[in-house]
Amino acid sequence: MKTNLLDEAYLNKYVKKEDTIIVAVSTGIDSMCLFHYLYSNSYNIVVAHVNHKKRAESDQEYSYLMNFCKENNIPFEGYEIKENIKSNFQEEARKIRYKFFIDVAKKYNSKHILLAHQADDEVETVLMRLIRGTSIKGYSGIHYDSKIDDINIIRPLLFTPRSTIELYQKENNITYFLDSSNNENHYTRNIFRHNIIPSLKELNPNIYESVKNYSTDLYEMSSLVVDMAKDFINNNSERNEDEIIIKSNDFAKLKPIVKREVLLECVNYISKDTVELYHSKIQAILDIIDLNMKESKAIEIKDDIIFVKEYENIVFTKKKAYKKIDLYIEKEGEYEIEGYGKVVFSQKNHLLPSKNSYMLCYNSEDEIYPIHVRNVKIGDKISYSSITKKVYDLLKEYKIPKRLRESVLVFEKDNDIFFIPNVIRKETDTNKKHKIYITFIGGIK
Repeated sequence: MKTNLLDEAYLNKYVKKEDTIIVAVSTGIDSMCLFHYLYSNSYNIVVAHVNHKKRAESDQEYSYLMNFCKENNIPFEGYEIKENIKSNFQEEARKIRYKFFIDVAKKYNSKHILLAHQADDEVETVLMRLIRGTSIKGYSGIHYDSKIDDINIIRPLLFTPRSTIELYQKENNITYFLDSSNNENHYTRNIFRHNIIPSLKELNPNIYESVKNYSTDLYEMSSLVVDMAKDFINNNSERNEDEIIIKSNDFAKLKPIVKREVLLECVNYISKDTVELYHSKIQAILDIIDLNMKESKAIEIKDDIIFVKEYENIVFTKKKAYKKIDLYIEKEGEYEIEGYGKVVFSQKNHLLPSKNSYMLCYNSEDEIYPIHVRNVKIGDKISYSSITKKVYDLLKEYKIPKRLRESVLVFEKDNDIFFIPNVIRKETDTNKKHKIYITFIGGIK
């Protein structure tokens, strides 16, 4: 009796044979068997292969697969990794692979990418995430189907054990290539694969079914929590492309499991789903949120993304590199301030109804110019209402976030600060006969 590699009826719920299907082939036993099955059963496939250039054999594998496809009139798309990956090669290479597969799918107007993850991969992934710590969705492991950029990612072998794949390969005499690194215990996954999983199979021969049921149940539960988190964010946040702000009082009303998912969804929103947040980092963020702090505290999530608890706000944002401003205004006009907006000096009254404007009174023009516009400095002071204060102390009082204070602009004349947009305006002498209106439009971008 021939070995059945996969449940074709289940696969056909997601794809039809006439659909253009991108199949990712690494030349390992799993993907080569999947490739053989699809080709032998007349599915309309395009082969996509990534050469990682990490082993001497990888060029040979690339050539074999390309030539096989050419000889059998199968469309082939190959990519050689030439990027200089300095850290976490596996994670960065994975991102490169997925981007390449998506690009190939778009090139062929395909909505389906098939990957060769199988049942042992699922068991390994679930156990690794249990030990490492992740989200409720992460604990549920790999899923048969998912989406990226509206393209279906399907894993037809996810319910197929490695032993079944090995039988199928022998019966059909399928050529495949062995990645020598898979026989080393250098990577965490290989420790599970070679040392832990065999023992678990002895304890429970039905471990695949058990993990499948666990994964399915947990995924369905996680979907409910994700929906609750997304609803909360939609109704209780201020957002732009680079930042999301939530009031801590609103956040405090949530159940703990929903709180964790809200944090994950915030990171997904800012990172565009490129960052995985581990349980330890989630807990560190929750610990900070629970503290009743007068000052802000930040945690770097990854690269340019940070979490900040500031006053009553929970903030996820991208680090902003602002331009240092040192501008001298010599006459009326409209002046662009790179990265901030613009400032208008005019004798016409066009003040905005906000703290972004100032009416400067004068008797002669030499009382006005030059006006110096610059970033605030440590030690700056401003005098108003018969008191003198350090500007940085004033920024704290007005709850200007610590991460933005160095970017705050001040307007000064003869080393005397008279205007800090969005914060304070020094008193003006309205007894003087002429007026010039200063309007700042914008803010740090």
